[in-house]
Amino acid sequence: MWWKLVGVEIASSARESEVKTQASSLVAAENAYFSEYHEYSDDFRKMGYSSDGRQNAILYLKAEDVPGELKEYLSEEYLPFVHKEEFQILAVLKNSTKDTISFWVQRRGRELKRVKEIPVK
Repeated sequence: MWWKLVGVEIASSARESEVKTQASSLVAAENAYFSEYHEYSDDFRKMGYSSDGRQNAILYLKAEDVPGELKEYLSEEYLPFVHKEEFQILAVLKNSTKDTISFWVQRRGRELKRVKEIPVK
């Protein structure tokens, strides 16, 4: 049975890598937008960001876009926002292998970090 545990760990690790890649792409789009317009944007299309279509994580730039049933698990400090010279991304990943939902946050100039993990109801 150990092979099942290894398989779960590899699949979980791959999903986490995907979250990091998606967040990194969004940060790059934000930085490119900032270098041209001298402000950050909360509009994915405006800054030229799009996912590859196979997105496992959902990225948020505005607190009002985060569904209420997810917001109830997060403190105010983890909600996404975009200001003229600052932004914070929230990534939400449903991991069906582990039956969890994990929340990841990245602020401008900082590393992406997992801030919470909850069991799927």
